[in-house]
Amino acid sequence: MDAKSAAKKFVDSIGDEKLSEIVSQFSEMQQDYISKEVALLERMKQDVATHEARRAEMWEKYRVMEWSDEKNELMETRSNLGAFIEFRESQILVQQNVVNAIQNGGSVVDIKDKIGKLHSKVADFRKVDSEQIIFDEDAILVSERPHYIPEVNEEKFASMGYLFDAIRIEKDTYILSASSFSDRRVHIKTDEFSLPEMRESYQGIVLVTLDQLVLSLDYYYTRAKASAKKAAQERTERGEAHYDSLSAEKRTQYMFHRHIYESMPAKTKKKISKEDFEKLDLEGRETYYKAFKKYGAKRLKSKLDNNTMWVSFHQMYQRYINPDAHPVNLQGVPQVGAKGGMNLRANPEISRYWHSFREMMDFKIKDIKIQRADLSESYEAAIETSFGESNTDTVLKDKYGILVKRQNGDKISPVEVSQIEDSWSEVQRIFGNLKPNALKYNMKVSHSGKRLIFASKAIGVFIPSMGTIGVSDKYGFNQFESTLSHEVGHFIDYLVGQLNGKRWATDDYEDTAGIIAFTFRNNMNKPKNQQTDYINATKECFARALQQYFGVVKYGDEASLAHSYKKLDETVTMYSADHFVNKENFTTKIKPLIEKFFEEQSDVFQTTVDLDGSDDIAPIGIKSEENLDLVIAGLKVLAKTEKSKEITELISSLESK
Repeated sequence: MDAKSAAKKFVDSIGDEKLSEIVSQFSEMQQDYISKEVALLERMKQDVATHEARRAEMWEKYRVMEWSDEKNELMETRSNLGAFIEFRESQILVQQNVVNAIQNGGSVVDIKDKIGKLHSKVADFRKVDSEQIIFDEDAILVSERPHYIPEVNEEKFASMGYLFDAIRIEKDTYILSASSFSDRRVHIKTDEFSLPEMRESYQGIVLVTLDQLVLSLDYYYTRAKASAKKAAQERTERGEAHYDSLSAEKRTQYMFHRHIYESMPAKTKKKISKEDFEKLDLEGRETYYKAFKKYGAKRLKSKLDNNTMWVSFHQMYQRYINPDAHPVNLQGVPQVGAKGGMNLRANPEISRYWHSFREMMDFKIKDIKIQRADLSESYEAAIETSFGESNTDTVLKDKYGILVKRQNGDKISPVEVSQIEDSWSEVQRIFGNLKPNALKYNMKVSHSGKRLIFASKAIGVFIPSMGTIGVSDKYGFNQFESTLSHEVGHFIDYLVGQLNGKRWATDDYEDTAGIIAFTFRNNMNKPKNQQTDYINATKECFARALQQYFGVVKYGDEASLAHSYKKLDETVTMYSADHFVNKENFTTKIKPLIEKFFEEQSDVFQTTVDLDGSDDIAPIGIKSEENLDLVIAGLKVLAKTEKSKEITELISSLESK
C-alpha cells in the first residue's frame, strides 16, 4: 500500500466522533489565533495614531519657538519620531497581510534567507482561493480587494513603475515585497523610538503563487488607472463648477469668442453645424459645450513593458537566491559589496533570471486576459438552450457518464448521438476513463450540427461553468472527433487544476501540464513572431498537444485536420499544420510528456476503460477529500498530546500530496 492510500485508510479509521473532535479543536485554536493577530493589528494602529498626535503637538510647539539648542533637539526628536512612525506603518502593512492570509485559508511561515537571517511570521497566501480573476475598473476603487491579493504600498508601487520586487524561491512560490525590497537599515539616533527590528533590513514580504503575483500586479495597476481616471474626472468637475460660478457676462465672453466653434471636440461638432451653433444664445450654446478645460486620465506605463530591472530586484536576488551574484563593472569583474552605480552592471546570472522571469510574467498576464475573455464570452454565450441541461438526452449517461443534446434546442437525432458516442469512446480509449469525472461535473456534449458554435466562429468550445462541450460537424467526422479531443483536453486541464487548487492545471507552469504547454508553444511550426496571443495561450497549447496526441496515436502519420489555422476548409496533416508541431518534436518532446502526465494522474483517469456500463466510480484521490487541511491541522494538535509516530508519519504523507 502506498503512502497516500495508507494515509487515507488511517483517516477513515479515526471515526466520525474523533475526527469531529480534532477538527473542532483546531477550529477553536484557529479562531483564537486570528483574534490575537487582529488585536495586535489594532494596537499597532492605535500606537501610530498616538505618536502622530504627539508629532503634531511637537510641530505646533516648534513653530512658535525662538531659535535655540532646545528647538534643534525638538526637531531631531520629531524627525526620529517620524522615522519610527514610518517603520511602524510598514509593520502594520505586514500585520494586515498576516490577518488577511489567516482569515482566508492561508497561513504564516518562517523563511531563512541566504545570509542566514530568519524572517518570521511571513504571510502565506498560496492556499487562498484565487478563482475570481475579473476586476471591474469602474468599481475597483470601492469594491473589496480580492482575498488572495496582499495589501501593498500603492505609492511605492507607482513610483517603481507598477512593478513589484518578487523572487521565485521554490515551485510556484514567490516572495513578494509589499513595499519594495531594501537592504538599508533604519538609523535612529536615540533609543526612545527604536525597535529591535529597525536595526536590520525589513522588507515586509509575503508568499504568493505565480497566479497570485501576476493578478496582484494587474489588480494594483488597474486600481492605479482607475485612480488616475477619477482624479481627471474630479479635476474636470472642479473646472465645470468654477465655470458655472462665473457671471453671465464672463461666460458670454468665453462662449462668443470668434474661434469657439473650432475649439469644440469633433464629436460635438458632428451634432451641430457652425452656422447653426452661431445662431444660438448663451444658454443654447452651453447645452452643447462649455468653455472650460476637460482633463483626460494620466497615461500609465508599466515598467514591465520596457524590460527594465530595478537595483532592488538585484539586491533581492542576492538576498534570497545567490549572495555571491554581485554587480559587475564595465569589464565584467564582480564588485563585492557594491549595491549599484553608474559604472556597474547587473550580474549576468541575475540578468538571465530577470529576462526569464519577465517572459513568464508576460505569458501569465496574457493567459489571464485570454481566460477573462473566455469567461466573459462564456457568460454571454452560455444560454440554457445551447449549453444548459434542458433538452438533454440520457442515452449515453449509464455507459459514459455524459448527457447529449442539440445546440439549437431540437431533439438530438440518433445519427448525432452515434457520432458523439463513437468520438467520445475513441477519446476515452486513448485518454483514459472519463466516466467518473463526467458524472461528477454533469458533463454535457452539445452537437451543433453543420453550424459553427453559437455566437462564435469556432468549431468547438468548453464551458467549465456549465460542464459543457460544444462540437460542430461542419467539417466531417474526423474533424468532429479531433475537435472533441481538443475540448476534452480543456476539460482535463480544468479538472486536474480544480483538484489541485488551480483554475486550470496549466496555471502552474512548473507542473507537467504547464511544461507540456510551454514545450508545445516553443516548438510550434509557425514562427514565434507570427504567433498570436490566443494561439500562444498556455491552455490552448495544452489542448492542442492532447489533440495531436489523440490524432497521432489513432492515425499515426496520417493524422490530419480538415479545418486548420493555416488553410481553412482544406485538409492538412497535423505534423505540417502551422499551430501544431512536426513529427520529430512531437515524438521526442511532446509525446513523452503527455504520457508522463497521464501516468501522474492515474488516480484521476484510470487506465482500464470498461464500456459495458458496469464499472465502479473509483475515488478521484485524497486531494479532493473535504476538510483535508483541517484534518492535517487537527492531527498536528493531536500529535502534541499523543506523541504518536504513526500520526506524525500520517501528517507528513498527507502534506506531501
